Amino acid sequence: MQITTNKMLAEFDIGAINRDFAFLRIRRQDKGKNWYGAQLLDRLLREGFNAAAVLYRYSAYAYVMFKKPVDTYALLERIRSHSAFREFEDGAVEPCAARASKDEENGAVCGAWLLQILFNSLASSRSEKYPELHFSNLTGSLVLIENTGRRTADSLQGAEIIVTNGFLLHIPVHRYRKRASILRELKHVTDEKRRKTLDNILERPQYAVHGGRGVLRRVFDDDTESKDNAKLYIRCGEYRKRASVPFLDFSGRERFAASRAGIYQRFLERVRDELAAYVKITLVPKEPSEVRAFSGWKMNKPGYLDELAEGDAFHIADRIGNAASGKLAAGLKKTFSRVCAHTPVTEGKEDRPDALNFRIVHNAPWYEEHGEHDEYLPFEGVAVRQHLTLEEMLDEKESLSLPAVRTIIKEALIKRDLQRGRITLFDWTALRFPDEWIFGIAGETRGMGKKREVLDARFMIVKPDGAFEMKRVPARIGLEDEYQRYILTMQEALATDWTKDRVFEGLVARNGSVNCIYRSEEITLPDLDGIARILDEAGDELPEGKKTGSELAALLVKFQKGIALSAEGKHSGRIESLKRTLLDRDTETITKKELRRNINEHLGKTGMLPQAFRRYLLDEHGIRLVFPRSRESVERLLPALCEIKYFEEGKNRACYFVGEKGQGIKRTVKSACHIREVEAVEGSDLLFRDILPTMDVDFVRTGQSTVVPFVFKYLRERK
Repeated sequence: MQITTNKMLAEFDIGAINRDFAFLRIRRQDKGKNWYGAQLLDRLLREGFNAAAVLYRYSAYAYVMFKKPVDTYALLERIRSHSAFREFEDGAVEPCAARASKDEENGAVCGAWLLQILFNSLASSRSEKYPELHFSNLTGSLVLIENTGRRTADSLQGAEIIVTNGFLLHIPVHRYRKRASILRELKHVTDEKRRKTLDNILERPQYAVHGGRGVLRRVFDDDTESKDNAKLYIRCGEYRKRASVPFLDFSGRERFAASRAGIYQRFLERVRDELAAYVKITLVPKEPSEVRAFSGWKMNKPGYLDELAEGDAFHIADRIGNAASGKLAAGLKKTFSRVCAHTPVTEGKEDRPDALNFRIVHNAPWYEEHGEHDEYLPFEGVAVRQHLTLEEMLDEKESLSLPAVRTIIKEALIKRDLQRGRITLFDWTALRFPDEWIFGIAGETRGMGKKREVLDARFMIVKPDGAFEMKRVPARIGLEDEYQRYILTMQEALATDWTKDRVFEGLVARNGSVNCIYRSEEITLPDLDGIARILDEAGDELPEGKKTGSELAALLVKFQKGIALSAEGKHSGRIESLKRTLLDRDTETITKKELRRNINEHLGKTGMLPQAFRRYLLDEHGIRLVFPRSRESVERLLPALCEIKYFEEGKNRACYFVGEKGQGIKRTVKSACHIREVEAVEGSDLLFRDILPTMDVDFVRTGQSTVVPFVFKYLRERK
């Protein structure tokens, strides 16, 4: 089994690139400023220059690519004489070439920068094969606006195509809002911090929709559209809302195309079609050393939370005291009784020191807006409190969801473990560790990048019997005890992780060996082309001779004759019902959507009979109706999204990811699986494989496993 990720291997044909393209390098003249927001780059895409692509990533340099034939020296003269460039120094705009490796002396464009500018050039072509996949080269970046969905009257959503320095293909999603919408928000905003943010955002580059393809184009100060706030778009998020697109949706071809996985699939397909003469892209595969299928999680089994509560009462403390909070309290009490039938539930305004307290409060923005004291109380290790914000607890129907209630009970039980100093939600003794384990995270830090400094750290020491101790340790220069060595390791990890497309998350230690855990930007990718192919098959029209009501009824009769006599009698009523419906349509053409609906109505959505009929249509007649979610299909198409997979990559380095449960995987996967890197510090053994079972739990994330050992959840809860 091989797992593919978004890490690319790029094989450039440097000769072909330099044969067909000319490159310029431009040095920014404003001291202390970079190219972000500058109009100069976008002007080179228009105004008679007609660059194939522009690129800006960081630093003082930007690059421009032109299709040959082009007179480079005449082009340089035109640029230097343009009003926007007249104040540039001699040598600020100079020709350069593509190179396989870095060439500081000649200012070559190479590596990830070269790949990015080739990708950016896709915005200058209009593909007939991909009419809906049109990109915008905006201020040196590549953005897809069409097909990500989430359009509103006041905003668009765009997916940016980024090549990191480590050759990861990264596709974040951003929202572009109309300037008029931002001005309306600014007029009514009360949060001073948000006001300053919006003032700065209004200084960002402005874009307008160009043509009928949904392409955005930079609007300059002297353009006629520049004063129409209803037509200008600026990259700006909505207050306290994140732009989002599901990572994978295989409920249909269009939904797949609009998901981030679908964007990956079609973008890479277009790169293969249009840039094959210049670069060959291969996604780097990984071979897992261990696959750990999730065990049968217990948390949602009837009575299990009751057992864990051990007779402790649930106490609802309504700190708001209005009709809405009273309704929430009543709903909680009712749902608690469903989930934990034998656990007593009490109500009041104040907390109970002898119970698990569920405090109903407002969220932080409400208290800020109304100028009232925030009722949130941090957990200090004594009273068990779980805060429930009125604004977030109720769903769209203003009712409580059962999974949400189970989650808050689990959260309260974690706090009770912290109060007692013993793990009860997981059987630590089953791991049979003879020694203590130490888990650590950085606490307060200051500075950024390589100057980031750890001021203190938090540690949890877990004994073989599941008892544990918490420690907060300040950083002390000059001391060389065990915990100061751990803090120094954190310091070194935080100072360098930003250079490697990753973020330090914590460390684990045993018997002097230390392993650091990093969340990387490398994500796992399912079989994108295989998913697209199957969804295409499921979306195709029914074949000739098998598309009218009577023709499909004849197929149903053949299927009926092929099943066992005992089964035929059991199912004959449902089969006859479907047959009559099909015969009623006689010579009318039936679509796959209609056939799926008829099968669901008469044979059922799930069960052996509808499954057998769908399998018969596929195996005997080549008619695919649905995307398969059988164990075999999941293992073939979606192994990169399922279970825990661990990859040992040497004596001192490993990585892993935590995915979904393969059995019963949903048709929509919200988030990608990030590869987490594990490194043993110098002189240490690689320990992490021993604690893989600590991620096979369902009490950290609702309905999902945790992506780091659950002990880190305990550490984060204890401030």
